[in-house]
Amino acid sequence: MLPRLAPLAMLLAAPVAFAADATTYIGVLPAEPPARIAVVVEGDSFLAYACGKTDEFNQAHSAWFKGSVKSGRMEATADGKTFSAALEKGTVHGSLATDGKAKEFTAKPVPASAIAGLYRATRDVNGDSLVFGWIVDAKHQVAGGCHGKKQKPIALQPKAPLSPPAATPEKPTPEQKQEADEFIVQQVDPDLSVQGEKVTSAVNPPAGKAIPKSAKK
Repeated sequence: MLPRLAPLAMLLAAPVAFAADATTYIGVLPAEPPARIAVVVEGDSFLAYACGKTDEFNQAHSAWFKGSVKSGRMEATADGKTFSAALEKGTVHGSLATDGKAKEFTAKPVPASAIAGLYRATRDVNGDSLVFGWIVDAKHQVAGGCHGKKQKPIALQPKAPLSPPAATPEKPTPEQKQEADEFIVQQVDPDLSVQGEKVTSAVNPPAGKAIPKSAKK
């Protein structure tokens, strides 16, 4: 089992270009504190991730979903949770249901070049395949989680908040880019961390990057 994760020094991956037909939509899920959901739509495929800022929320509701977009409709089930949504007029409206109780959401698109987006990394740790996910919304609020086959989902907490977005989010300032470059990395053992990469494709999501301790000096 992964040791209890230390407070994050989160680090965003280097800027990459989205596929021409890939759009990321981000919304808020009702919770205390509010949780987030991200939906990446690429052609007739989608990838969605829901996570919150507490272990309790993530253990009850957090999951990764993938499937096909059919006539604007999306639906998938994972880990006992059901994601249902529809893409209409550039907005995703849907719900996340657990044990028959649904949390409704509205997710709006974020610019591909903005810091906002969905980030992902994977790593095998102590015989467990871990998946790390972070959602940075349009206001630079962050929610994150870690999932494994041998452990319950947990929340990933940043050690400090991101600065608010620039006046034009699609054109982050150099200072914000530098700050982002130091924001989403998760230590998985004393000598290794994993770096989240922005999801640019619903079909081929990134696996992140491994960062040895020596490389961070």
